Amino acid sequence: MGAHLSFQLTDEKWMEIRRCTHNIIEIKIRPDSVLKPLESYCSISETEFIKIIMDGLGERLKKNEKKSD
Repeated sequence: MGAHLSFQLTDEKWMEIRRCTHNIIEIKIRPDSVLKPLESYCSISETEFIKIIMDGLGERLKKNEKKSD
């Protein structure tokens, strides 16, 4: 199943994240104008992408702990 996310970085730049086939994630930094070429591009495995996200979240990720009475 594919997925596509876009985030505005500045007034003129966007980051696109797309999940492709074979567990590959494509990340592109592109200008607002479709007439300009891509600025940056990488293709990584889904496992590597998840590790980057989880490492970045670190302590910010709250654990759902049950309280015992």
